[in-house]
Amino acid sequence: MTWTKTIPNVLVALFTATLLVFGQRVISRITLSAPGLAAEIVDAKARDDFRFGSGPGNFNFGTPSWQPKSWIVEDWAHPVAEPAQALPRVRATFSIDRGRGAREYVVSYVYDPVAKQGFVYLPGKGEPFYDANVSLLYRGEQFEGHWFHATPEWTMAAQAAIENARK
Repeated sequence: MTWTKTIPNVLVALFTATLLVFGQRVISRITLSAPGLAAEIVDAKARDDFRFGSGPGNFNFGTPSWQPKSWIVEDWAHPVAEPAQALPRVRATFSIDRGRGAREYVVSYVYDPVAKQGFVYLPGKGEPFYDANVSLLYRGEQFEGHWFHATPEWTMAAQAAIENARK
């Protein structure tokens, strides 16, 4: 076998191994916090359903491999306006067990009780948590620094955890 064939094969094997390891990362905790609030999503199925890795930033051999509705975002293709400032902001922290210590991916979550709609914000460049987030997964400037509708599943799980913590 020549070097011209060996090097690409090795690179493909390394890339594939990285994808396999990335897919095996486990969300060990999902915490929701704000002044006067400390909540956790403890359901193992929910932690699996809300693994931070799905969505923009995922590629399969150089081709984007994500769906418009994925992770906790209803529609990545259509950012929305920032929810009213009067609505409380909650920090949603996804602790990812990487086998050699946990790392955190952090977003903001807002719930509008009148519209019965959740919103998710990914920190943008220069904002707190941006650098740590993009060191785990860079989604792109068209996503980071923007608000999106949260999926009904995420909204239901987050609101249930918040309500349980307030009881």
